[in-house]
Amino acid sequence: MPGIPYSYVMTEAASEEKESLHRAEDVTVFRTKKGNIFWFGVGISILIFSLLTAIGLIFRSWTFATIFAVIGIISVSLIILAAHRTKYTFGQDELTISVPLALDVAVPPIPYSEVRKVIDSNNRRLFVYQGYSTDVIEIYYGRNEYVCISPEDKQAALDILKERCPQAAFTTERRS
Repeated sequence: MPGIPYSYVMTEAASEEKESLHRAEDVTVFRTKKGNIFWFGVGISILIFSLLTAIGLIFRSWTFATIFAVIGIISVSLIILAAHRTKYTFGQDELTISVPLALDVAVPPIPYSEVRKVIDSNNRRLFVYQGYSTDVIEIYYGRNEYVCISPEDKQAALDILKERCPQAAFTTERRS
């Protein structure tokens, strides 16, 4: 258009795209942190399936050995894939936890307005819920609901929760 600088010309589609990108600025995604206890579990799984495969080979049961080798490779691969693909999406109004391949632990989105308490914790018994590390964030919400997350950048996740959940009580629990 003559007389109007190019930077001022914006189509309706470009305007909508810019608006959606602006909304995306309020979304932060963290992958899960994988701590020593996760890798220990993977190592134990590999060891068990290796031993079972070796027993099959010792007794010349090729079928037995092959079955356990294949089951072991698939199992360990799925565990690592699930851990690698687990993510925590801090949206503008809610936290969404995505755990692929784990249909039994699907957690509905957690509205920030329902968060009652957040604990920065290193409780070793909690990592099995949603995190793959013992360095977790415990989130209590709704009436009696609770979830554990272990984002790679724990401090950034806590800062987002503090900003978006001003009604929540924040504490730190460290256990040795």
